[in-house]
Amino acid sequence: MLRTDNQLFHWLAVIFTVSALLILQAGMFYNFPIYGVTPNILLLFVVVTALTASTNHVLAVSLFSGLLLDLLSGAPDGLFVSTFFLTAMTLHFVVNNFLSNANQHAVLTVGVVGSITLFSLLSIIILSLLSWLTNPVIFDAGQILGIGLAINLLWGLILVYPVLWLHQFIENKFSKT
Repeated sequence: MLRTDNQLFHWLAVIFTVSALLILQAGMFYNFPIYGVTPNILLLFVVVTALTASTNHVLAVSLFSGLLLDLLSGAPDGLFVSTFFLTAMTLHFVVNNFLSNANQHAVLTVGVVGSITLFSLLSIIILSLLSWLTNPVIFDAGQILGIGLAINLLWGLILVYPVLWLHQFIENKFSKT
């Protein structure tokens, strides 16, 4: 019974953390854009989860984070669920199969840079598909892959360690059996 209670508290802590990060992202960082780009802290949390957790955990966190962001962002439905899921599962696969013996700081840096780049590319692809299948969606691919990508990478590299610390705190506090 103790293990089940710890699992329940762990998932409640993850749900609370994702919700709090969404509020932080939308409430605080929304007011500090650099060339119209604000940090995507939820993406960083999903990336850190993909680097450190099991496949089922990555799946749950990426889908929940994407769903919350889809519901509250005003972006086309399914954009964040699909991009978070594909980015997280790709990173998880690459790290577990090809980078499992590499330096942890290098894996974290490459994971953040690769994931943000993949997220930007997937966003363009999915927005293009959604524009083709439904109502046209207006977006600037040059902004997403140009200055937007560079600023997102900068934000990601600055904020990944606080997000990693938060993730490790949750894991250490609520995953003990």
